[in-house]
Amino acid sequence: MNHFKQLLSCLIAVFLFVSVASAQKKGGAAAPASAAPAPAAATASTAPFEVEMLSYSALDKIMDKLSNYACQATPRNAGAAAYSSVVVLDSPALQALQAYDAFSVNAKAIASGFSALQAPAGAGAGIDDFADITNAVVAAAVSSTSETSFSFTIQDPTAAVVLLNHLRTETAPICKKAFYAGVYSVDLTVTPTFHGVPISSVSDQLNALAGLRISALSAIMSAGQGNTAALRNAAGCAPTPSGAATLNLGGVPVYPFAAQDPCITAFNNLDASYNAFLQGLSTPNSTTGAPALSSILQGYRLRALFASATVANPILGIYVNVAAAGGTQQVRKNLITAVITGDWIRYSGGVSVNVIAFQIANGATAVGDKSEILLSDLIRYRTPLGTIKKPGGYDHAAEAGDNLDKIK
Repeated sequence: MNHFKQLLSCLIAVFLFVSVASAQKKGGAAAPASAAPAPAAATASTAPFEVEMLSYSALDKIMDKLSNYACQATPRNAGAAAYSSVVVLDSPALQALQAYDAFSVNAKAIASGFSALQAPAGAGAGIDDFADITNAVVAAAVSSTSETSFSFTIQDPTAAVVLLNHLRTETAPICKKAFYAGVYSVDLTVTPTFHGVPISSVSDQLNALAGLRISALSAIMSAGQGNTAALRNAAGCAPTPSGAATLNLGGVPVYPFAAQDPCITAFNNLDASYNAFLQGLSTPNSTTGAPALSSILQGYRLRALFASATVANPILGIYVNVAAAGGTQQVRKNLITAVITGDWIRYSGGVSVNVIAFQIANGATAVGDKSEILLSDLIRYRTPLGTIKKPGGYDHAAEAGDNLDKIK
């Protein structure tokens, strides 16, 4: 009997202090040996829900700290005592800014072509240079991502929405009226300007482009019908008649043109670019399914908001993007867990967030700008291994697994 008790004591000690299966696996519990690995392109989360909850909790901690920073921040050499407002940005917001800038550049380039076809003096005004602080933010956001391994994806709006919630709960006046991406209105009665150059709305640019297209076609065709060198030279491009006049409208001869005429060819090529440009506006995004125009409209609102920031009334911008999210599930097995309690399971979760805080303070010219990046870093937070606390006010939701009592 004594030998049996000694043997039992040894077995208990072994099982208590030597974990039979103490596994820590990034993104979830260890899979059975026979389970096939998930495909590399899989987007579904493999992390336990508890790990995800802790990761979101870590994200909340970071955003709370960031909101405290934003609401206490003061302009740096901007000639103002406080920021006029706070703007929260994420990756879709920056993409919207880029989409509007690309739209504007393309529209004005095509407009310049149509103007050049009409008359040398009617050349387009050129392409505006939107060289403000957001260009630096785009470059920093791309280069600052250093985490590539994660167990599940936190969607882009999540970090921005959590930060916006914390900003709204702060007491600082600027945080009470924080903006997020394009969720706000723009006063369209006043055309915003940047360094004295108007920032045209999407509709204004499209209307102007359509008008230039019509007038360009009318100008080159009218110039081709001119019967004097002076009339033909007055146009930017005048097609050469390919033969004698075959029609007479109201006493005015109408000359034919060859389709290969350089002026006709130039217009047709430019018109093809115009049509492709318009078609691209309605093409759905491969990821979101939304047309490009919706992103461009949001980008215009952001660009107009940024243009309103001056040295006297600067704006604080905060870019947030989740780089990595995941955690650990630890499962411990021993004699007690096998016989009495069941497996001992603990979880941890963490998140890494790209953060860039910058001030926008536009001067009358680029030389007078006081825009600059204030903070740029990859912020990390990880919870220690522990159990998940039961939610407050728990009403035994697990008992609601059926609704058969509704059938009476």
